[in-house]
Amino acid sequence: MEWNRSYEYTLRLDYNLNEESIVFDVGGYLGWFSNEINNKYKPKIYCFEPINEYFLSLKSRFANFENINIFNLAISDKNSKDVIYVNNDASSMYIKTGNEIEIYCNTLDKIMSDNNINHIDLMEINIEGEEYALLEYMITNNLVIKCTDIQIQFHEIGDDCKKRYDYIKSELEKTHRLTYHSPFVWENWEKIK
Repeated sequence: MEWNRSYEYTLRLDYNLNEESIVFDVGGYLGWFSNEINNKYKPKIYCFEPINEYFLSLKSRFANFENINIFNLAISDKNSKDVIYVNNDASSMYIKTGNEIEIYCNTLDKIMSDNNINHIDLMEINIEGEEYALLEYMITNNLVIKCTDIQIQFHEIGDDCKKRYDYIKSELEKTHRLTYHSPFVWENWEKIK
């Protein structure tokens, strides 16, 4: 399907959520997604932004919201430091444009364990190429089954991105169904009941 800008406020925000739901915003940047989801459902939001400048902006923006937790780290396939190239909403660990800075990375299972979380109702992933490593890690470690909905923006980064996408898709199809798909724009995977 061809992406229509109106889908930003329809498909991307249309979920069965409430105040008890847990939402992960992976790649929070300036907080648009967290803000919109909060306005609509008031769930428990865990927003992850590894770049300190954007992290501080998010902390300020959501300072008065007890249900929104901001973390200054990336969710990845490793628990270590790495580097990212700061380039506004295209900041990436893979596209070497912009200032190089050091960031902290944690795996999803570590974050879930540290925060006593057993299930994620909605996980939104927009991390400029790192989605492949994250989702491969989640598949290998049986973490996708802990997510009801996984909303992903895949990026055409790396020579093998289409091959990696095909693998991720084939693995997600075992536990989830594709509810919408606009190639390399947005797609959503809903857990099969």
